[in-house]
Amino acid sequence: MQGFATGAAIGALAAGLIDADPERAPLVNSLTPLAGLAAGALGSGGARRGRTRAAAPVLRAPAPRLRGAGRDPRPCGRDGALRPRALASLVPRIRVPAGARRAFLSVLPIDIAVWARGGFTLSLVPSLVREATGSAFALAGPAVVAALNGAGALAILLARRHRPDRVVAIAALLLATGTAMTLAGVVAGSVTIMRAGTALAGSGSGFLGVLRTTLGDVAPTERAGLMAALLTVSSLAFGLPAMAAGVAARAYGLVPTALGYGAGTMLLALASLPLARRQR
Repeated sequence: MQGFATGAAIGALAAGLIDADPERAPLVNSLTPLAGLAAGALGSGGARRGRTRAAAPVLRAPAPRLRGAGRDPRPCGRDGALRPRALASLVPRIRVPAGARRAFLSVLPIDIAVWARGGFTLSLVPSLVREATGSAFALAGPAVVAALNGAGALAILLARRHRPDRVVAIAALLLATGTAMTLAGVVAGSVTIMRAGTALAGSGSGFLGVLRTTLGDVAPTERAGLMAALLTVSSLAFGLPAMAAGVAARAYGLVPTALGYGAGTMLLALASLPLARRQR
């Protein structure tokens, strides 16, 4: 239910932010998920260590947005009546406009690589830290997870003024290099190397480059459908490879699965380099 609720809301919220402020919306849309994931990883790890409940903040968080939605005047006219097709707008639409298809295809490899790496880090890295290093410290795994997303959030703030193609290219190189370093930490059994490699992999702000590349020249009426397409691809990349890795880990072991998963992520990231150069 939480997944359906998030999926239904996030596309509309992201498109609404773009309507409200086209210049800063890509920054906010790419920054907030990473900041939330980093805070959630550390918060839940700390709650587990202290044996306290971690669900209450999640239940309280949507309340301010519910109050704000009631004051949003955009669905209605000045007289309070619904605008034409207001109810029809609630039907989900996923569409890549013809003018944005080339840009959309050019950033697919880095988008899939970024989100697949994030899904792997959140789902399997805590177990991988315990198996590869023998660490029983409750925050060891969450700290590696927070390193990926925290570094990504900081990188987005630093990269927001650079050209989108340059952001994508740098993100691809850092993702590939950081993933290789993380795998070296797995082989060496070092949490420090794994954490440093994970932070390096997340420091490229690839999703910011994806958003700015695809949303740059899109008409306002086409933003919601395109944003829905981007988020659908990103969510599938976030979840399906991690689920496959969980199945593979049972058959082949966690460390071999991590090595194969990491190699695939590196290849996807490197494949986006010539596409980013062409997009420029």
